[in-house]
Amino acid sequence: MFAFDDWLRNVPNQMAAYTTTGRQYFSEYDRDGKRYCKTYAPVERNARAQRARRSFGGRLVVHRQDDDIPDGVCDPHVCPQYQDRKCNLTANFVFAVPDVKGLGLIELPTNSIYVLQKAYSAMQTVALARGRLTGTRFWLSKKEFDITRIDDSGQAVRQKQMLTVLDADIDLGALLDGADEAQPALDAASRAVALLESDGTVQSIGDPLHQPEQRQSEDERAGDGSSSVVHNEDNRVGSSDDDLPDPNETLEDKRHRMSDLLHRLGLSQPERQNGFRKYAHQTYGRGWIERIADVDAMNARLKTALDDPAALDVEIQDAIAQAAYV
Repeated sequence: MFAFDDWLRNVPNQMAAYTTTGRQYFSEYDRDGKRYCKTYAPVERNARAQRARRSFGGRLVVHRQDDDIPDGVCDPHVCPQYQDRKCNLTANFVFAVPDVKGLGLIELPTNSIYVLQKAYSAMQTVALARGRLTGTRFWLSKKEFDITRIDDSGQAVRQKQMLTVLDADIDLGALLDGADEAQPALDAASRAVALLESDGTVQSIGDPLHQPEQRQSEDERAGDGSSSVVHNEDNRVGSSDDDLPDPNETLEDKRHRMSDLLHRLGLSQPERQNGFRKYAHQTYGRGWIERIADVDAMNARLKTALDDPAALDVEIQDAIAQAAYV
């Protein structure tokens, strides 16, 4: 179990270059979200005492500003230390094990960017589904993946590698499906009336104008399980050759891609996750996260929203408003 809702505090990571005397350069994330290269300021000398001036609270940390990194931004592509393999990624999973007593947290080190990316994707998925990371039981395991790397000659080399994978003890389908929402009062009342009627039939007392369109949309999805066409409330159809799903992509990969799109659209923020769940539930119905066709359709809609995020925000607000009246 993780102790924080911020993934950077659960998996602190940095790029660091070491010399024989200790750490020379290291990266830190600033408040603007950028990663900056930092170093230690030169030690001042006391001219009168002919020795180094004592500093309180440790050595002074400053932004690196030299000919190689003039702006202080950590960019491995232009960093000479990284290109010389002197600066490398270091990260640690910081967590607690249930039923293991003690004040300290357990640290599991890693230096793989692939492990870090998969851990970030897993935490963003849990945060999207539950709104927080604390209180969720995670587990770590080793899995074999095909990794493509660039060798010294510039050629792509494919090899198998065992990576540490983070997974969570949650029912993702139920959470994203909106199953945690309360049953609409009108539906509950209709079912109660049906139990009392002699023939056991009941007519829904919802808005009759939207029922034929809703049934038609459900029939279209049931009749074509592989359709990736997105229907929204303005009867726009969003489909193109670029949005066609990859037939070799697994459902887990599709969910990871959805997590990345939600993060880019700002929908992974806790205050916007509940609205997105209601929008997805009203658009595709319960259990949509387990259906490949609906996940492909959602990814296509999110990809379209990158060019026009305001339109998607309007659809989400309409879904929230409709959910408030049922």
